[in-house]
Amino acid sequence: MEHQSIDLSICIASYGNNVGALIEALLGEIKANPTLSNTEIHISDQFSEAQPLHDNWTQHPRVHYHHYTEQRGRAANRNHLVALSQGAQLLFLDADALPVQPNFIAKYLKHTAPHTVLVGGTAYHSNHKQWLRYKVGIQKECISANRRSQTPYSSFSAFNVCMDRVVAETIGFDANVLEYGHEDTLFGLELRHRCLPVKHLENPAYH
Repeated sequence: MEHQSIDLSICIASYGNNVGALIEALLGEIKANPTLSNTEIHISDQFSEAQPLHDNWTQHPRVHYHHYTEQRGRAANRNHLVALSQGAQLLFLDADALPVQPNFIAKYLKHTAPHTVLVGGTAYHSNHKQWLRYKVGIQKECISANRRSQTPYSSFSAFNVCMDRVVAETIGFDANVLEYGHEDTLFGLELRHRCLPVKHLENPAYH
């Protein structure tokens, strides 16, 4: 398959999530920055009912919504997104993510390199109604790029991560792992085993 026409594929694995805010944010940056014209977005939704599509999604030639009623699991869903996509670089985002910075995509593309994985990080909105979740999330997941870089393969998460297509195709996510998040851990261990570079950036997405 030829992948030269698309620079970046944004891959969003969903399970009936409302991805409206995420798609609007991504499209807003793509439309505002001509250098991002060779970017595509794929949403793979494993839910009993398809989500309603906004007109500006369906009218955009690079936004693709795929609906499947079969629940294959997160790992299989991400692997399927790799097969659907055409980009030389793949940006994986969870369906409940939301970019913090307006130059979110451009910042990733500035740092891409062959056989390299880029980790953007996680941020949380200060929500007093969900204070406990906010506090726990801050302690466990909101870690600076400098601190993450000290142990680059530890607690690997594909919540907000960009990688060379070759890395995604070579390693893949283990679809035999059913417990939430463990497929990410195994992916990180495989990156370390293969001595593939993992670069941590200050380019977070809200969780």
